[in-house]
Amino acid sequence: RMGGGMSRSARMEVSGFMRQMDIKDPLMNTRDLTQVLEQGTQLGLFNGTRDMDDFQKKFKDITEAVKTVTKVMHQTLTEGLKTIKDLKGIGVTGGDVSAMVMQADTMGRASGRTAGETLGLGLQGAEMFRGTGVTMAVGAQATMMNLASVRASRDAGFLSQEAVAQAGGEEALAMRQTASGLAFAQSATGRGFGAAFFQGGGFSAAGFSANMMAGGGSYTGM
Repeated sequence: RMGGGMSRSARMEVSGFMRQMDIKDPLMNTRDLTQVLEQGTQLGLFNGTRDMDDFQKKFKDITEAVKTVTKVMHQTLTEGLKTIKDLKGIGVTGGDVSAMVMQADTMGRASGRTAGETLGLGLQGAEMFRGTGVTMAVGAQATMMNLASVRASRDAGFLSQEAVAQAGGEEALAMRQTASGLAFAQSATGRGFGAAFFQGGGFSAAGFSANMMAGGGSYTGM
């Protein structure tokens, strides 16, 4: 059992695994890896681990993710692990963590914000999707994309600074767009239109994010 307590043999296997990781990874030393193990366990990142193979996969995924998170978001190892926990809370795990953080960095650059600020807003947007049946990760992506869209519209002159101020700022307007897009997607018309984004029985997050942008992209009355 990998959760509340490990047998002596399991602890020895974990120690040997981490020594091999230390040798192979020039960016993470034994102290760093031990911190990932200890703090990751405290944060619940290893919850649900079935066996040693599953543990090793999760540990490698978390280690790779935290390297990207700390580099892109300029965070400490402790802060990076907390970010990974926050992303796990909206269903983003494994290799998707790095992809989400890179998207936050890209959308942040487009909106004049840091990756951390952009991801923070994305996490707020994701909360709108809790219990809706739509993955919360899509909410985070749509909100970050909407933030970049608001800045682009403002810079292009399609949206006045006065309109942005009246809406409560760029972040508030982006959140309003996301809420509008979600409401549209949950309407009868939106559900019918959204069927186009189900491909081969699987949900296309990228397609739905684009739909969210279209559904919430109107500035009429702003």
